[in-house]
Amino acid sequence: MKISLFGLAILSVVAVLGLSGCQKKSISASILPSSNRVQAGDPKTNQLIGDSKHQFRILGRSAFQERIRLGAVTLGDEPRVDTPNTEPSLNPSLLVGIPLPMLGEQYIFGGVITGVSDRESARLGGLKLTDLPPLHVKLSYSAASKELALVGCSENCSETSNRISLFTLKVAGFDTQNGELILDLSELGTRLNLMGMLDPDGEALHLISVASETLLFDYSLSTLVFDVQTHMIPLKTEENKPAPGTDITVRWYLKLASSFNPAFVSRSQTPGVGFFTTERAADNKITRFPSTNPYNAVDTVAAPVKYYLKHIPEEYQPHFKASFDEWNQNLNPIFGHDLLEYEFVPETDPRNEFLVTGDIRFNIIEWDLVNKAGYGGLGPSMANQFSGETMSANILIQGPQIVSMYKKWFKVSAEAQALKALGQITEAEELVLAFHKEAQALTRESQTQLITLNLGKHLDFRINSQNPGLHDPLMQQDDFDDLPEGYTYDAYMAGYFRDMVEHEMGHNLGLRHNFRGNLGAADHKEQGKVSRSVMEYLNRDFRYLDGIGPYDAMAIRYGYTGARPEITTEFCTDEDAASADEQAASAECSRDDGTNDPFSYYESRLKKGIDRLIARSEKSAPVWTIEDMSGQMNVAVFGIASYAWSAEQTSLGWTNFFGKPGRPADASSVKAYVLDRLKTQLCDPTLQAEALAKETDEARAKVLSNLEDLRKMITEILSPLKIYSSDDLQCLVTGF
Repeated sequence: MKISLFGLAILSVVAVLGLSGCQKKSISASILPSSNRVQAGDPKTNQLIGDSKHQFRILGRSAFQERIRLGAVTLGDEPRVDTPNTEPSLNPSLLVGIPLPMLGEQYIFGGVITGVSDRESARLGGLKLTDLPPLHVKLSYSAASKELALVGCSENCSETSNRISLFTLKVAGFDTQNGELILDLSELGTRLNLMGMLDPDGEALHLISVASETLLFDYSLSTLVFDVQTHMIPLKTEENKPAPGTDITVRWYLKLASSFNPAFVSRSQTPGVGFFTTERAADNKITRFPSTNPYNAVDTVAAPVKYYLKHIPEEYQPHFKASFDEWNQNLNPIFGHDLLEYEFVPETDPRNEFLVTGDIRFNIIEWDLVNKAGYGGLGPSMANQFSGETMSANILIQGPQIVSMYKKWFKVSAEAQALKALGQITEAEELVLAFHKEAQALTRESQTQLITLNLGKHLDFRINSQNPGLHDPLMQQDDFDDLPEGYTYDAYMAGYFRDMVEHEMGHNLGLRHNFRGNLGAADHKEQGKVSRSVMEYLNRDFRYLDGIGPYDAMAIRYGYTGARPEITTEFCTDEDAASADEQAASAECSRDDGTNDPFSYYESRLKKGIDRLIARSEKSAPVWTIEDMSGQMNVAVFGIASYAWSAEQTSLGWTNFFGKPGRPADASSVKAYVLDRLKTQLCDPTLQAEALAKETDEARAKVLSNLEDLRKMITEILSPLKIYSSDDLQCLVTGF
């Protein structure tokens, strides 16, 4: 029996990566697919990779020069070749020969940052999974300029859009014997604009690329991938000191457009559920995995969407498994089968080298052992920009940071509780405050603007870690919460990681955040009943109890089957969130609330903050200042004020404010009610009494200073909203 090169390639990939869904065994290194994978190192490399339809010639530097010497290759413009004084082995970058017949076909082109050498900087580590949204392109050669152009459309695109040259690459040479254009794809790296980085202090700290090399080519599943590594150094360095370097690796891909699922049905956004949509199309489509079989008209059930899980510590693997199992339990009634399949890849498994998070050919969840970042979890995906068919999805988990922070939270909380039991309240609060400051420092650097990356006009990269709509925060604003009663670290983290992976998996499936999820919470905290959506943001006091809810199933049912949502009032997302910049944004849409009564929740947060600022019922001085608690107090005060701010424009859509004891019956009375509730806490005469009751002048002064700072903050929040007059605010800003 004869088997083509294409057949062998597919069989190898299936055998090694388990794409058939049948094999889950670790594969020995001896049968890994190496024939279609070439790494830099040997400058004499001269190898063909590909299948029966497409083959690419991969050349090392000295092999390229040898073909020039033999007359098989003529030079293009501005060739990059080794000089007589340069050792070829010191310059191992690879070149690729593109067969001329490829110039007329349709491809999907893009790139993903898969590696950052800096292990300490959170803003640089946050660059991982930054990607160039996929482009539909053709390859076009210009004999006049000796350039290969990627021709296509970058925005408002359709199948019939006029194609323009998006960017060009100089042709290094022409292989006249084999009919190939030879490219040095390292040029892609040198053209990345990595300027505009801001240091933690806000001073401009620019990087400049000094070298770029192509490290690897690989071909399988109708996709050519190649790694380009760019070496960066600071634009300014200290005198007489070597410039510290950072290597950034981008995995580029060129995928045959004909490899997409012909049975995939595009779908538009609809009210009531939230999906990510394509970005380049004139008529944007929601993004989702295919759920029908493209190859068998009789069997319409697609193979499961396969995920590979890397570096997950064994003790946390059951929680990741529970996330997949819960999604499948919720999806099975919709599809009639499990949509998701998963495999933990052992540390000793040689496939770890091939399964690179961000590679468009695979879906991967990785516990990041290399880089730090400001998020807890990040779940971007890449989709066909014409149809919305998801090609690849990935999740990065900041596992080491999460484990370190939460173990310390449990340790500090236990120590603080022990101190309180001994009556040492100040010492307990000092412990909690020190942890709070340390936790805040983990994300402070990453909260500054990162980097702007572009490949050319209109070809901006998506820095996914900077997109609040895509990630799970490392911590929420309410980060001084006490431990949930009766929970050990292990029990808590079981819920925490299950919720985090389910949330990021929801993003991979196409779902956006839903900040109205908590409005459907039960009156008491119960497992699975703190929100009707796992796409909600919940603070540490709730999230370990969260899970996939009825909204999530309803949204998936629409996205994957077309069934319209039964209810359209249970969804809002990032751009809908309450904001001082947008009066039409509903107070009931917030990233920072909890429970099914957000107004009361904010009031409780404000009271808890005030109690800490005045050290209520204690004789000693408060440990906390308004600066320590500014994030939490801003959230609480604006959360309350947003009801007055947005009532006239949004109260008709409120579902969880009216009808409770003491609440107004309509929008006209909301402003007065909110002001009264703020005065109840901020004009409370016991605040002054607490200050006078302290045992020292220093303690009394600290309370009064905190109260003055609190009132300044109240003024800064409320005055720009212009919902109250200065007379209305008199008590709030003076205390009398």
